[in-house]
Amino acid sequence: AECGYPRACRLLSACLEDGRGTEKNEEQAFYWMSRAAKGGDVEAVTELGRFCEFGIGREESLEEAVACYRLAASQGDAFGQCRLAWCCEAGQGIAQSWEQAFYWYTQAARQGNPRAMTGLYVCLREGLGTEKNEALALEYL
Repeated sequence: AECGYPRACRLLSACLEDGRGTEKNEEQAFYWMSRAAKGGDVEAVTELGRFCEFGIGREESLEEAVACYRLAASQGDAFGQCRLAWCCEAGQGIAQSWEQAFYWYTQAARQGNPRAMTGLYVCLREGLGTEKNEALALEYL
């Protein structure tokens, strides 16, 4: 991690967050996750969003979480896409939009993300952000 290898920084952050093999330290976990994200690790960008969303090692900021999720989602990270979809659905850190939630759930579901598939099922079953299509909805269960 000292050399700036992004994946190593992300893994060190996970150990520090959970206290695996070291003393738990959420502030240091946030620091190393930030380094990994700045180093281009897209999974770290999504995780940094989670740190911002839930106030892990820093003050909670839904707006910063959404910015991280949006960046990760635009780079094709399924978990980032799913988290962004949920923020759009709930209006957390971003204006509520079922259309955007449906779009991002679709992107993540195409990559096999189970939570996104559930979100997509609900959108299709209820006609939220898209036309109601119960037959297609069932394909995502």
